[in-house]
Amino acid sequence: MILRSAQQAKAMRRCLSGQPGAQLAVLPDMAALRAWRDRLDVESVQKHGRLARLGFVPTMGALHAGHLSLVESLRDKTDHTLVSIFVNPAQFAAHEDLGTYPRTLESDLAKLGAADLNVAAVFTPTEADMYQEWPPYRTFVEPLEADDSAEGRARPGFFRGVATVVTKLFAAARPTVAAFGQKDAYQCIVVRQLARDLNLGVDVQINPTTREQDGLAMSSRNAYLTVEEREAAPAMYAALREVQRIVGRGLPWGVEELRTIAADALSDRGRGRFGPLQYLDVACAATGRPVVSSGESHAEGGAVLVSIAAPLGRTRLIDNMVIVPDKPSLDETSAANTLGR
Repeated sequence: MILRSAQQAKAMRRCLSGQPGAQLAVLPDMAALRAWRDRLDVESVQKHGRLARLGFVPTMGALHAGHLSLVESLRDKTDHTLVSIFVNPAQFAAHEDLGTYPRTLESDLAKLGAADLNVAAVFTPTEADMYQEWPPYRTFVEPLEADDSAEGRARPGFFRGVATVVTKLFAAARPTVAAFGQKDAYQCIVVRQLARDLNLGVDVQINPTTREQDGLAMSSRNAYLTVEEREAAPAMYAALREVQRIVGRGLPWGVEELRTIAADALSDRGRGRFGPLQYLDVACAATGRPVVSSGESHAEGGAVLVSIAAPLGRTRLIDNMVIVPDKPSLDETSAANTLGR
């Protein structure tokens, strides 16, 4: 028997008691997920003469408006939506925040219980469900060259963890379409690549980053910010906008020039609260491979992914933009979907 946390048990009791989230099926392990997924197909064949169309949003919980927008985007495209909540240890390094990452399962289930979101079930496995202790877990999905990206160099092994858990979730849930947010742009490229390479039959949809009114990209880790840090945080988006002014006009540029521009904007507009720029990276939006000057991207329209990372207090912030030269007004949805194409 797998022992579950007190928070998981309490949240499941709420779902079964008629309180917020009561309409949700809470699936606590792989066996429950597979059984539920099989029932969807049986019921759909009986009712519609076809297999069920399932939308899927994988998350690590601590849900915010960005997560809910992903769920909402699938509402009219599928028969049902499944959300997973699992803080994946395989994508955290030993020095990172696995132990302190926000875990808010009860409130997450309440948010997902909103009737207009069309969420049919939430998958809430434990670490032992996903990575068995015995026999020892030994199988991982290794996306080639992912660790050569700026984010991969900053977090070695991160993309192996992401690719492994996503592959496992896709295999068990068998979604028709899965929605991811552009904020984790390199992750989006990796997931699209693995779905294509492994013939998983999943349409990977990428939605634009959801932002606060002042431009800060929504993130569960924003909860770590102090009041003063939160006031400085929009400087990261401002730095990206400064880069956009050059790249989006189709002007010649070099990556070192753009790094200087971004670092200066981060320092000036961040009121000196940011630590040193960890990276300002420019990559081909289709492959994630670095480009060092204008005209090197092989993506449609020469689209580039401009990504930035820097520490703000104890919080590491990341953000990005997809920019198509000579098309600075390209709508955000079209821009997001150049990733991994």
